[in-house]
Amino acid sequence: MRVFLTLIIVTMSLAWSAALAQNRPSAFVPPPTSPWRVHLIAGADFNAVGNVLSSANGAILGQPTKISSVSWADAFDTPLTLGIEGGYMDSKTSEIFGRFSYTSAEGKQLQAGEISGGVPLLVRFDKYEDFALEGGYRWYFPSSSPFRLLTPWIAPFAGIKYVSAMKADFVAPLLPLSALNQDVYKSGIVPSFGIDIGLMYPTTSSFAIGVQTGIHYQLGQGAAKGFLQDGSNTGLDGAASQDGRLTVPFTFRAALKL
Repeated sequence: MRVFLTLIIVTMSLAWSAALAQNRPSAFVPPPTSPWRVHLIAGADFNAVGNVLSSANGAILGQPTKISSVSWADAFDTPLTLGIEGGYMDSKTSEIFGRFSYTSAEGKQLQAGEISGGVPLLVRFDKYEDFALEGGYRWYFPSSSPFRLLTPWIAPFAGIKYVSAMKADFVAPLLPLSALNQDVYKSGIVPSFGIDIGLMYPTTSSFAIGVQTGIHYQLGQGAAKGFLQDGSNTGLDGAASQDGRLTVPFTFRAALKL
C-alpha cells in the first residue's frame, strides 16, 4: 500500500509541476539530429509471487524433518535495482531499447521447518544477486495525457538473467545441527519477460525524468544443488523450489537525448 501511495504522490507532484511549467516542451520526442537516448534506472523490485523453498519431507541426522514453503518476500529484503538502457527512436512515439540491470537483496533469517515433530529449523539466506540483459519496445502516448507535459508510455520486454549461486545457513538450536554455507541453488541463466508502464516529464528539450512500475517474471531459479547433505540421503532435495518469481518494480528513471 505504501508503494502505491508513493507512486500517486510522485505522479501528482509531476503533474502539478507540469501545469506550472508551460514554457517547456510538450512531448519528449527526439531532436532531428539524433534518435539515440540513454536511460538510467534506480529503485526497488518488490517480490510478489513465488517461493524460494518448497514443502518437502525427509530426514536429517536420522530425525524426521519437514521443510515448509518459503516465499521470496519472506526470505529476502526488498530487492534494489540499478540499470542502464540504450534506446533508438524509430518514430516520434516509439523506441527500441536494450537494458542491462543489476538486482540484489539481503537475506533474512526465519523458521523454515521442523525436526523431530516440533524442533524449529531456522534458515538464513545468503545475498541474492542477478544480472539481466533484456530488450523491448516502448510506445509513448503524449496526446493521451490530461496534463500537457506528462508523457505516458508502455513497454513489453524479454531477455535473460544470470542468477548467482545461492547459499544458506540451516540451524536447529535445540539439536546438535548447524549446517552452514549450504548450497541451495547453482548459478544459472533463466528467461525473463514482462511489461513496464510509466510517466516521463521533460525538464529540457534533451532531458527527462520519470517513474515506472509494471510486472516482471523470472522463469525459475538456478539448478538445485545437494540440499542439506549430511553424508546420507536426506530426501529434502525437493525443497529447492523451481517456481518462477514475479516482481512488481517501482523505479525512477532519467533519460538523456544524445
